[in-house]
Amino acid sequence: MKLQRELIDNRDEVRLLAGLIWSEEFGQAIVPVLDVTLLSSKTTRKLAKWVLSYWSKYRVPPQQDAREAIPQSDDDYGVAKDLLKRCDQELPEIPNVARLVDLTNEYLRKRTLERTLEAVKDQLEVGDVAAASQEMQRYTPPSSPAESQNVAADPYTNPEVVWDAFENGPGEPIIEFPGAFGDYVNEFHVRGAFIAYLGPVKRGKSWILQETAMWARRCNRCVAHFSFGDMNKQEMIRRQAISITGRSDQQKYCGEFVVPVADCIKNQKGTCNMDCGRGSGQSIMPADLPIEDRKKWTLRAFDLAEDYRSCTACRDYPQTAYEYRPTHWHKVVNVAEPLTWRAAWKAMNRSQKIHRPSRYKMMFYPAGTASIDDLRRQLDVWEKTEGFIADVIVGDYADLMVPVDKRLEFRHGQDSIWKGWRGLAHERQVVAITATQAAARSFTKPSMTRSDFSEDVRKLAHATAVFGLNQLPDEQMLGMLRVGKVAVREGDSDVGREVTLLQSLRQGRPLLDSYYGY
Repeated sequence: MKLQRELIDNRDEVRLLAGLIWSEEFGQAIVPVLDVTLLSSKTTRKLAKWVLSYWSKYRVPPQQDAREAIPQSDDDYGVAKDLLKRCDQELPEIPNVARLVDLTNEYLRKRTLERTLEAVKDQLEVGDVAAASQEMQRYTPPSSPAESQNVAADPYTNPEVVWDAFENGPGEPIIEFPGAFGDYVNEFHVRGAFIAYLGPVKRGKSWILQETAMWARRCNRCVAHFSFGDMNKQEMIRRQAISITGRSDQQKYCGEFVVPVADCIKNQKGTCNMDCGRGSGQSIMPADLPIEDRKKWTLRAFDLAEDYRSCTACRDYPQTAYEYRPTHWHKVVNVAEPLTWRAAWKAMNRSQKIHRPSRYKMMFYPAGTASIDDLRRQLDVWEKTEGFIADVIVGDYADLMVPVDKRLEFRHGQDSIWKGWRGLAHERQVVAITATQAAARSFTKPSMTRSDFSEDVRKLAHATAVFGLNQLPDEQMLGMLRVGKVAVREGDSDVGREVTLLQSLRQGRPLLDSYYGY
């Protein structure tokens, strides 16, 4: 029983074994350098030896074959079976392999030090100081894979370094939004990226950050969501429940109301040639309607064109997508009654069952109290006590944080905070996402530019990509938000091109649909 209890408690070795069993990328990094004698329990060592033998023979992780590692006749079969079950539950899909490799390397160093210290202590207890000194001199750190990016490289003489740069970077997006918005931003959501949204007060930054966290969950990622005082814990939970159910918890936001939907200009003009049967087939848009008046016109026309149907059939198929001319229309939504906590819990729990591999952690700090080091400590606690290794870190939002060194002048403190976010993305191999306040003059600007940063323009230098949240009063009334690129580190900048998001914030949904243009 003592051995079984030890196995259940040793999360580091369970994660190591699970990584070897399930992840090819993890195994390729750890198998060549693993000394199984460093593992603390006999059963873990036995299983690890079998897995290493399997790797040596087949060059792939054993996965389901690991159940055959120890025969039923073995004395340790019961404990091994429980341990393998724990591995299945712990990491059936290894999320953040780079971070898991770093944690494993750290654990193996710790075990090497512990073994050396035990040997030194044994010699000192018998009074042999010379032998104790020899044990100290014998200590060498275990061979280890390169940790994160902390390794020197010469790409001009070492072809493996060049191969690694092309094969392992920048990697695939780990958050994939749908539609035009996804086409616009997905490429930047790779491990090691730091992304920021720029917008004035009450432009919807917190909604976008929450939507990002929720889409990461839908992509089966582990999400750490921090609030730095813009909302409290209860507000964050209520907003997520409202978003999942599409129902507000307040009576005044229930009943019938209008929300925007995507449509096609050809459908509104009656000039569509597609025989899909989804459109209305009637012309409702005046031929001489100026482009700048179209947004307001749709709301007036909606009350009159009762039989009109919006249609986006052509954009759904590659062979006809070129026919699509994006615009918006409206539909009526009826929310019968306010959301209760029981209905919210049922919906949120059902969502977790659907996206089971994902995990979500929320942490709230009062404004002006949290620093980057506080985030690091909390992430370390979750890793060591719960095995939670984040893929995505969302911070709402960085301007409300404090620098580690509180003696810094305000502007330099802001620069320090943003450097810290960039470092966090790199060292944890996550997508780090936050927002920042735009200057007051941006309230009346159609679209934001690099000159609209507040406090310190050096923020731009640290982010992989900065997206501006653009909205005029008419667009806010209609439930429309335009997202534009303010600054990007790589890729096509196309700063003048924007994507329009259709929103229903009373339903907690800042991304109903999206399309390029106005």
